[in-house]
Amino acid sequence: MTISSFDFDADALIHELSASLLPSQRHAFIDAAHQALQGVSCLGPGLAFRLLAEIQRRHFEPPDLRSDMLSARHQRSKLRDGPPIGPATREDRARRAMFQRPAG
Repeated sequence: MTISSFDFDADALIHELSASLLPSQRHAFIDAAHQALQGVSCLGPGLAFRLLAEIQRRHFEPPDLRSDMLSARHQRSKLRDGPPIGPATREDRARRAMFQRPAG
């Protein structure tokens, strides 16, 4: 009889790792995770995480972020794309004083 000093719940880890997956991928991941952990005789949290992380990577499909580039905030703007408003150079004594090295 093996006495364990910690209470490890593999199902909790599986469900935590499946939270970032889409529902269709989540069920496939849970099935694959249970199959992978069945054959392991000495299972702890570290070994389980290493095994499940690789399985999760195979089931994870990153979202397409390019569709967000077509939203209103990424469209052309006269203010952003046009010439600067005001004189080309501006006296900013406070900024110069802040970055000026002391004499001597």
